[in-house]
Amino acid sequence: MGHNFEGQYIDRKSGKIYEVEADKKEGSGVIGIRFHTSCGLRVSAITMEDGSGGMILEDQTPLVRLI
Repeated sequence: MGHNFEGQYIDRKSGKIYEVEADKKEGSGVIGIRFHTSCGLRVSAITMEDGSGGMILEDQTPLVRLI
């Protein structure tokens, strides 16, 4: 896959830090990966305006990866 999206992300507006984990599911010959925070919120992988990878919460809050 080449990318590891799991790790810590921050909401720059609120300063809240989220731990993102992957749900890896296999079935029908297709491997699907969905992401969630450690507190149970669903997130999706996105490309940020600067071209870096990030996540977005269901309420459209962008999260930036902590390095």
